[in-house]
Order: sequence, then C-alpha cells, then structure tokens
Amino acid sequence: AHYRDLDTGTGIDRVFFHTVVDDAYAGQGLAGKLAAFALEDTVALGYKIVAVCPYIKVYTTKHTDEYAQHLVAPTNQHLEILPRA
Repeated sequence: AHYRDLDTGTGIDRVFFHTVVDDAYAGQGLAGKLAAFALEDTVALGYKIVAVCPYIKVYTTKHTDEYAQHLVAPTNQHLEILPRA
C-alpha cells in the first residue's frame, strides 16, 4: 500500500494512492489483508484516512463500521503531495 502523510497542522492525514499485489499472488486475498493492516495501523496512530486509491476506496466502503469516522475527503492539498506519473 503506497501512501504519503500530510501534516495538516491539526493532525496527520495518510493519503493512500496505490495498492498492488504481485500477479503471482493474485486471488489469495492478500490485497484485503494488506489494506486491513495499513488501515488499522493508520487508525492506531490516530491519523485520518484519505482514500485516493480505488482499492482502498472500495475496501473502506465495504468496512464502514471500522473506518467511516476516520475518513477524510481528498482535497487539492492531499492531491498535491502525490507522486507525479
């Protein structure tokens, strides 16, 4: 799970922008385990979750009880810290 942290002055927002599992490991549920670990770590640190990555967006939508109160909508400030393609 690729992410960048942004200090907003009132806390840290963790901006998830890409999640990938090697094709050799596809279909084993590893992307879900990776997302769960990364999101749980983010919550444990007291950071907010900014889901720019499509996989993380879907994952947090399917697990609203766990993550809804930790989600922050992406802003231009979040998008400006992402790596350029």
